[in-house]
Parts: sequence; C-alpha cells; structure tokens
Amino acid sequence: MISFIIKCAIGVMLVIVFAGVWFTSRVEHSPNQALFIEGGVPGQKPDGFYQGTVSNLPTASWLGKKFSTAQSTGTNVFKDGNSTVEQYPFVTRVQAGLRDKETQVLAIDYNIPENPFWLRPVLDEIVEVTPGNYLGKMHIRIFKYSFSILYFELTKENNSPHSIIVDPEKASDLLMTYFKTNLETLSQIKPVLGGTWQVTNIELDATTATGAVYYEDGHIAAKGTFAYQFMGYSDDKPVPLVTNFTATSL
Repeated sequence: MISFIIKCAIGVMLVIVFAGVWFTSRVEHSPNQALFIEGGVPGQKPDGFYQGTVSNLPTASWLGKKFSTAQSTGTNVFKDGNSTVEQYPFVTRVQAGLRDKETQVLAIDYNIPENPFWLRPVLDEIVEVTPGNYLGKMHIRIFKYSFSILYFELTKENNSPHSIIVDPEKASDLLMTYFKTNLETLSQIKPVLGGTWQVTNIELDATTATGAVYYEDGHIAAKGTFAYQFMGYSDDKPVPLVTNFTATSL
C-alpha cells in the first residue's frame, strides 16, 4: 500500500513537472519574451488601480490589480455581480527575474498567510514596457524550480473610457453595498473579540470622487477614506471601484 502511494505521488509530480516545462517553453518562445527582457523596473512604482488583461484568454471576472506603493502591497480586483471584490493580496519588491536573471522586475509575491495554500507558490513579475503600461509574467515555484505559465498586461487608465458618471444618491447606495461585502478585506484595522464590521454611514464628495465610510463591530469603531469611480455596468447596474482606502480608529 505504501509503495502504491509513493508511486502515485511520483506520478503526480512528474505530470506537474512535464506540464511546467511545456508551459515554460511556450512562454519563453512567445514574442512577449523579447519585450519582457527589454523592459525594466518601473521608474515610478505602480500605485492605485491598473486594468488587467491576459492575451488570448477570457478574463471577464478579473479586472486588474490595485497597488499601494507606500506599503509595498496590493490585491487583485474581480467583478462580482453588480459590484467588485478584492481578493488574493500580495506584497511587492524589486528583484532579479526568477528565470530572467539579467532583468530587474517588480515581483508580486502571494506567499503570505492571508492567501490559500494553493496560491502561495505563485509569483508574478512585471516590467514597464512603455510609460504606464506593464507586461507581467506569472510563475509557479515548486521546490527549487520555477515554471512560467502566462503573460498578462496592466495598464494605468487615469481617464478610463469605461468610467461612468452616477447620480450621488445612487452612488451612495452602490458603495454602501460594496463596503458591506469588502470591508473585511479593505480595512487595515481588524474587528475584535470575534466581531464583524457593520457599516453605519457613508459620505461622498462627488466633485473629487472621494468619500468616507464609518463602521463598527460592537466594540470599536473606525473610519475609512477612499477614492472611487464606476467602471461600466453589470446587470444594468454601475460597478464601483474603490482605491486608496485608508482606515483610522475613532
């Protein structure tokens, strides 16, 4: 029985290795490889939301990544029905590429306690190819080896063509719903004694597209300031995108 389990484990590992080698070969023989090794660390590290795409793959739910330069952290942004949700946080640092040792990259590392075990071997790398436009490469680390899986693109859109204007009262309702779903992820302050955050009020300044949300868990209270915009529609409802969220205790 033990011998059978060992053989199965070896078989699974071989399949993973062969698949990794195949994906890596395909990625490194892609036209994007030349662009990647000619790129470099962004002169100004990304900050805020960047729209993401993956060549030749549908990414209807993944909208992109949101970065915090000050904290060297970030998270992925996904479409979730009529709203957006932030999942799978990461930390960033500058280093040599895992497989492209001569290229300095901005590494996006998912090996942190907040992520599920299956995501922690993933490491993304991005390089700037033109101002505000980044080419990314996704790797999977297995023991001492790393395999390249795919390329993706990130674009900073300060004046996104998908951004839409929403009536302030409707915007308040949509953002209230958004925060009820996402506060646990967004807030740097965590609830205490097993509590959960409850939104009590929201204030918006439509002229600057900024706001403040107030929340408490029955024991402590906090305030979060943020910037916002609405990125297109889902089921005929505008989809909110929140950036630069900063929490303070009250």
